[in-house]
Amino acid sequence: MRADLKKLSGEEAAPVTGGAREATFASVVSGLTPQDMASILEGAVTDDPAQFFAFAQEIEERDTHYGAVLATRKRAVTKLDWQVEAVDESPQEKKIAEAVTDALKGRSFRRLRKSMMDALGKGISITEQDWNSDSQPWLPGNWRWRDQRFFDFDTATRTRPMLKGDGGGLVELTPGKYVIHQPELKTGIPVRNGLARAVAWNFIMKSYTLKDWAAFCEIFGMPLRVGRYDRSASEEDKRRLLQAVLSIASDAGAIIPKGMDIEFITATAGRGEAVFGNLADYLDKQTSKIVLGQTMTTDDGASLAQAKVHDEVRDDIRDDDAADAEETIERDVIVPFVTLNFGVREAYPQFKLLIPEPEDIAALSTALSLLLPNGLRVKADQVRDKLGLEHPGEKDEVLGGAPAPSTEPAKAALAKVHGARCSCGQCTKALANDQSSSSDPLGDEIDAMNDLALEGWEEQLEPVVDAIDALAEDCNSFEEFLARLEEVLTGADLSATTNALAGAMAKARIAGLFDDR
Repeated sequence: MRADLKKLSGEEAAPVTGGAREATFASVVSGLTPQDMASILEGAVTDDPAQFFAFAQEIEERDTHYGAVLATRKRAVTKLDWQVEAVDESPQEKKIAEAVTDALKGRSFRRLRKSMMDALGKGISITEQDWNSDSQPWLPGNWRWRDQRFFDFDTATRTRPMLKGDGGGLVELTPGKYVIHQPELKTGIPVRNGLARAVAWNFIMKSYTLKDWAAFCEIFGMPLRVGRYDRSASEEDKRRLLQAVLSIASDAGAIIPKGMDIEFITATAGRGEAVFGNLADYLDKQTSKIVLGQTMTTDDGASLAQAKVHDEVRDDIRDDDAADAEETIERDVIVPFVTLNFGVREAYPQFKLLIPEPEDIAALSTALSLLLPNGLRVKADQVRDKLGLEHPGEKDEVLGGAPAPSTEPAKAALAKVHGARCSCGQCTKALANDQSSSSDPLGDEIDAMNDLALEGWEEQLEPVVDAIDALAEDCNSFEEFLARLEEVLTGADLSATTNALAGAMAKARIAGLFDDR
């Protein structure tokens, strides 16, 4: 790269009027026949792919359904937030990662990601980056999308893109000068990977279908006009009758010789969408499957449950597209930037697209309501993060907050039980007075029994809580956590808790039986 530093600035693949890199091109879709389509697809592999790239660009404009679903797939990646991760926690690596982050900030980098997504339809996208060598550090920028028609591939492997020279022939691309995105939608050479190649025949069949449908709609509902003439009619009479029949369509009136008549036969055939519409709809669904991997969120959507399953399929595709984009940005942007400004290194910062993981708030709330009262300890900040809530400040107005636990209901219940067994009636009398008073003998007795029963409860439940904590760390979702919770609780060692509860119950029963007050 050092030998070509001067070439990193300025434009190398700009359009040239009258040369091999013309900005405009004649339409290849107008009047396209199946034979033409076969020739374009074959030529893209064996010869110059320019015709295929032109076709791929045009059908995004001509086929509204394909353009819409392809744009949806592109935006699924370009809308994601991003971050740069340092190689390690050393001050130098953090400094490099911060420098990369600063270099990539701005709307220009967003345009780069949009330019890269053009590869989904065509199999490859090439963006020229103009390095600013007047600043320190060197900064990439002015990312310019370049028409794929300006490039061809090497004849040996058909995988290495090369620039079409002004005077003919192919020129090697300057290293570090281009961001070349070739998503591996399937194995094979780049020009065979584009989605436009997969939907090409759908486009041809849909074009013929819509053309026939338009012709049908033009005459649908109009009665068939049949002119009848006598056997003795001359050729001139027949000509006049035909002219009258044809004139009715546009003039709504005509004259014919006496002895001739015109009959109107009303069409009773079915509606055109029964044939043309269903075929066009079928082809659109196949296109949705090719581009998005499903049809439920674009064509059907009758079932929310099915749509959620289909949406997960689309998420899988988005994740794969994001991984391809991360690899390209690391290779063609971050590595040259770090090398130019910090020298060659063994490892380079990683670029990450942040894919949001939606939380099931209902499942989270249910799990917490069941587990927190039974001793599970969780960080409040961790729960806030999953709910997307910030930690309130000292001056913030807050909502909610757990009230202090009260033992009064439990005391009252115990007192009722104890009073029912008390022969002298002192417990019943105590219940009629203030039960919360610290001078109440029954209250003091119950408090003492309660304290005795709870003595050492944290140590007794520690194996269970530890097992639940380990399960929470091991699970990737709340659904998995809830599914495995019963297994963990069944296998937990509850012997200490069981013995403590049995002892407390025995003491309480003995106290009730031998109460001599």
